Amino acid sequence: MARTRLSLMTVPLMTMPPEISVILTTYNRAALLRGALQSIAQQTHQNWELIVVDDGSTDDTLRLMQDWAKKEKRLRIVRQKNAGLAAARNHGIAQAKAELIALQDDDDFSPPERFAICAQAMRAHPHWDGLVYDYLLCDAAGRPSQRRGRGDRRFFRRALWQRVGGYRLFFRMAEDIDFWLRAEEAGAQMGTLSEPLYYVRHWENSSSNNLSTVRRAREYWLIAKVCAALRRSGAPDPVAQSKDFHAMMDMILRRNEKLDKGFWQKSVLPLIIKATKRQIKNEIWGTAAPASDIHFSGLRQCLQRAHIPVWKQARILAGVRLSCTLFALRARTNRKRALG
Repeated sequence: MARTRLSLMTVPLMTMPPEISVILTTYNRAALLRGALQSIAQQTHQNWELIVVDDGSTDDTLRLMQDWAKKEKRLRIVRQKNAGLAAARNHGIAQAKAELIALQDDDDFSPPERFAICAQAMRAHPHWDGLVYDYLLCDAAGRPSQRRGRGDRRFFRRALWQRVGGYRLFFRMAEDIDFWLRAEEAGAQMGTLSEPLYYVRHWENSSSNNLSTVRRAREYWLIAKVCAALRRSGAPDPVAQSKDFHAMMDMILRRNEKLDKGFWQKSVLPLIIKATKRQIKNEIWGTAAPASDIHFSGLRQCLQRAHIPVWKQARILAGVRLSCTLFALRARTNRKRALG
């Protein structure tokens, strides 16, 4: 009796275990979600499953997802009460069947070759826990620009997520910063790719363009960085002891008794200065206007509360002001070039 030889190419994708679990988290973004879904459907590498975690949406998200699920059998819908991005990602990854995890934001896009390039790199380097690659900023229509960013880490092994302990629910923002700081401490080995493999949509109401959201994100960024510095010094992680955001910020900015003065000046103050610069630059990017005194009031009050000598306060503020002024000049020049 002749044996029938089967080729992997003849086996339907639905019968094969997925190589990649795509985790798409969403909350009230029905109007934007379609673009993200289409970018996944158009991947050149098709051996994936898509898990959409609906974080308690009240718009037409569920109806849209149900319509997509009728024609895309690899799509699974997971619903939860609104709990934030960290909880949604944990929920989705816990449901994943594949070893490789690809994160996808609901208002962003994946270029067609993203999964193919990433999967090939991870197969070739089994010791890599994840990948770092560039991203491009897109306009509201999803057209990529030449504005390039570095350090995107939305592709990693599920085993790394398990080893690190997942995303911490305290971080309603900057949860990825906290996750990757802890991953580094856990000895994560990351591979670097040169291609831009993710498109970040930069639009009027996006979280990256909302100043109040940016300010709060910088505060969570600061908490994540301070927690990492404390862990490196051998001190306990304050997030593991308290879930009070305002108490955490008070501890950092006012340097209360929980933080040693020397540690605060050496490890915390530079982070506060860096966070201030980032916040100011985000606020002046759109207008290219120079920073005003009001931008520096928070940092000035922080320095005063920590009893930093007046001469040192002046030097720190002058350095931050110079950095932001040069940034505003560059932004103004770039704007003139863009306008021709």
